[in-house]
Amino acid sequence: MTVGTVFPSKRLKSIVFVLFVLLSMIPVFAAVTHGPVVGAVTTNSAKVVVRTDAIALVYFEFDTTPDFTNPVMSDTKMAVADSDYFAICAVTGLSANTLYYYRTFLDGMPQDEVRSFQTFPENNSGEAFEFHFGSGQQDDLDPNSYIGNIFPVMAEDNPLFWLQIGDWTYPDSSEAEGADPGKSFALHYNRVLKTYEAKYDPNFPLNELLKVTSMDYVFDDHDMVYNNSDMTFSGIANSIRGYKAVFPHYPLANPNNGIWHKFTCGAADFFMLDPRTQRSPNISAFDTLANGQLTYTYKPDHLMLSANPDIDGELQIDWLTRELRESTATWKFLVSTVAFNPAERGTIELAMLLQGTGYDPVDVPGIGLMSAAAIGIDFSDRWGGFPASVQKIVRAVHDYDIQNVIVLSGDSHNAAI
Repeated sequence: MTVGTVFPSKRLKSIVFVLFVLLSMIPVFAAVTHGPVVGAVTTNSAKVVVRTDAIALVYFEFDTTPDFTNPVMSDTKMAVADSDYFAICAVTGLSANTLYYYRTFLDGMPQDEVRSFQTFPENNSGEAFEFHFGSGQQDDLDPNSYIGNIFPVMAEDNPLFWLQIGDWTYPDSSEAEGADPGKSFALHYNRVLKTYEAKYDPNFPLNELLKVTSMDYVFDDHDMVYNNSDMTFSGIANSIRGYKAVFPHYPLANPNNGIWHKFTCGAADFFMLDPRTQRSPNISAFDTLANGQLTYTYKPDHLMLSANPDIDGELQIDWLTRELRESTATWKFLVSTVAFNPAERGTIELAMLLQGTGYDPVDVPGIGLMSAAAIGIDFSDRWGGFPASVQKIVRAVHDYDIQNVIVLSGDSHNAAI
């Protein structure tokens, strides 16, 4: 028996070559992986973000009926690798207080899914509307946070918009590296972009809400850099850059130094605060006594919104007080990612008094033993730990006789109606 090599015939080679050429000519269309999600809505405009699985030319069409017989078109953007294939398109020329259906076009091809949202009523119209707000979800270290059953219930209400006020996923835990968990994701811009894939996760129930409404968002500590982070943490610039690149946001008041901004809906102004990028470190409110224990001290330069007077442009506290003073809206909502309860200062001072007593450490439900000092420092992360900033806001509201101010707070780790 002879053993040899069998070579394909020239005819077979030609057939294989022709098939390869034909296959290479079949167009490969990009597909949507995340979104679309609508933000920055006004009476006549909006922005939409979507992510694809490959380079694609992206635009959207909008209509008051789902058959798109008379659509309004957005501008056109390219989804490219540098932005993790996210693209944000803007649309103008919409009508106020109107339900719009919209769909995505990739490389000129309409995608099957149709979503909807409603434009805002005319400013100062007095038109009633419903909105929902919340914070803190999707932490890889807490599997219960992935249940999300509240969001489909919200979707049934068809709210005008949803406010995500911080901790929209916890990349500082889910993106942990080595022995220094979480303090690294924001140091890498590409990883900041990846966190938005988790935020727009099509399998998380929030997606059901985002199919029928628009949203606005400001990050808090866990989705900016790390737990209880402040202006001294590295990576803040990357988080600001990522927010501007892949979230459909309203114009920012000082875009190089934070994400605080304002929008108007009907008779209400919403002041979306950024209590992280320009705040003092929590620990700077404390002094160490001779016995090694801490004491909490009122310090006028320990500030929540504007601890860095050297930033370019207007300080956040100056922006806020000016905009509140000039607002013609009936209602003014201050939207904070951390709890606005000045009385929590008493909790901090109580924790200081418990140091070294029989009540120290304290058995905290759901956490375990914590030293009294650690509890005081943890509570100082909220507005109660920044009385000088609270006073600036309250004094402005009083001195300028600003009426109908309502504070919405996040970071409370519970849900209620």
